[in-house]
Amino acid sequence: MMNTKRYTRQMILPHVGLSGQQALNASKVLLVGAGGLGLPCAQSLVAAGVGQITIIDDDRVSLSNLHRQYLFNEADVGRYKVEALHDRLSGQNSDVRISYIRERLNMSNAPDLIAAHDLVIDGSDNFATKFLINDTCLIKKIPWIYGSVSRFEGQLAVFSSKPSKQHSCYRCLYEKMPTSKIENCAEQGVFGAVTGIIGNYQALEALKILIEINSNKKDSTLKLLNSKTDILHIFDFQTMEQQSLFISKRTTCICEKPELIQLKDEDSAVCFVEAEKSWNAFVRDENIKILFDVRSQEEFQAGHHKLGQFWGPDTMQKLIHTEFTRSESIYLYCATGKRAREKCFELREKGIFAYHINEHFEL
Repeated sequence: MMNTKRYTRQMILPHVGLSGQQALNASKVLLVGAGGLGLPCAQSLVAAGVGQITIIDDDRVSLSNLHRQYLFNEADVGRYKVEALHDRLSGQNSDVRISYIRERLNMSNAPDLIAAHDLVIDGSDNFATKFLINDTCLIKKIPWIYGSVSRFEGQLAVFSSKPSKQHSCYRCLYEKMPTSKIENCAEQGVFGAVTGIIGNYQALEALKILIEINSNKKDSTLKLLNSKTDILHIFDFQTMEQQSLFISKRTTCICEKPELIQLKDEDSAVCFVEAEKSWNAFVRDENIKILFDVRSQEEFQAGHHKLGQFWGPDTMQKLIHTEFTRSESIYLYCATGKRAREKCFELREKGIFAYHINEHFEL
């Protein structure tokens, strides 16, 4: 039986109460990844009294993990992360059942595993796993919380499980896994405290969602906790600046018809909607078209598309602070398509949806 005394300071909040705490105790969460995001997130979920937490990861603790994965210590180096984390958390709260799976999430285990939980939290460090989570959650109608860290930056988004023409998904943000080289933490670095902040933000959003979806009490105050979906939150902890960008719903995205999704193995993960577009596709697009020429100023002045705007040194910052509607499409072009493609992925990494023309430009 749940010991309510330990949650007194949480239950006194009108948005939680006994009903909300019981909802947390009845909840089942799948945490994908026992690393920099997963550790602080798991610790907060356990402390809050989430009834069942399943952690999946196949990695081992390394010495270079310890500056940000602070629940591990030097004696854990070489151990499987899920086992070490289970040992750390198992005595923290007797109301919580913690289980672990010493595997990587893949197309074979994802469907049944995700379907058995109320919510999925992404603590992974690669695009392939994030795409797999997204696609499986769409199929199984399970909400999930995306998280990512790099250097001093963190990102967070909540994706809804509700079948709706209004809600976007991760593939509305990134149509396909980038084919260009993406640096990982070992190559680009990460400031340790950033992972703790984003991981706890994920836990915060998770608790709000779980209280609402698992509460038996039709209490309007509980709805005030509902997380905002379709928003990409970007945090720059070096400058302490924050942006919240709307993730446009794409009518051509697979989330329009989740019943057609076919899961792909993560090593060969592909998107169902291409970022590349032809000039013919550009012409046929009925949305308001915003076309940028990413060539040099000399090339632009020598001749450019009649709709083309020159991509200047401040264009990226202007786009970041512009709120686009669902009826607007951003296109990039250059002489051969290479520079446009690279700039397109830069935009997507900033949360701005764009296409790149994959054909040569000729006057």
